[in-house]
Parts: sequence; C-alpha cells; structure tokens
Amino acid sequence: MNPLPRLCSVLPVILCVSLTACASGRAHENFMDRMQRHVGRTAEDSNNSMNRYPENRGFTKSLPNGNIEQEYRFGPGCQVYFEIDKSSRKIVGWRYEGSQEDCAIVP
Repeated sequence: MNPLPRLCSVLPVILCVSLTACASGRAHENFMDRMQRHVGRTAEDSNNSMNRYPENRGFTKSLPNGNIEQEYRFGPGCQVYFEIDKSSRKIVGWRYEGSQEDCAIVP
C-alpha cells in the first residue's frame, strides 16, 4: 500500500493548524506590545485605548499603594487593568486577565 496519498491528505491539515498556532502567538505578542506602549503616557492621552474607546472602560479602584487601577474591557474574555500613578496621572503598569486567544491583536 502506498502511503503517499494518505500523507498528501493529512499534510494540508497539519500545515493549517501549525500556521494558526503561530498566528495566535504573534497576535498575543502584538497585544502585549500594544498594551505596554501605554506605560509612561498620561491617563488622559488621546492615543490610549481607554480614551479612544471610553465605552469599554470598567471600574476604577484605589490600590493599597495609593495608585488607581482602571479596568478596560479589551474584548470578550479579555480585561486589561492599567495602574495609574495618583499624582502624575501616568500609566505605570498594566496586567490582563484572559486567554492568549482572547487577548490578541492580529498583526
């Protein structure tokens, strides 16, 4: 029995799955890079996501260190939390909750 026909039918599936996995990883890295660019900007910067899409803002809470945490609903299953210095109003850090697939920006 010649295994070549079977290999030819499985190979496209393997290729497609591996390309999707790579794209997903790049999309999450792109998300991480984009969110990191907010650090150092003021919370009022017109180029930050919270101001471009204010309808996606969530709760604001005070942190034990005196800073403010602003929730931003990036998408279904992905929330971003920006830490904002209370006195300078600069974004000093961020974190996210969600999967790599939900927290992704396709390049």
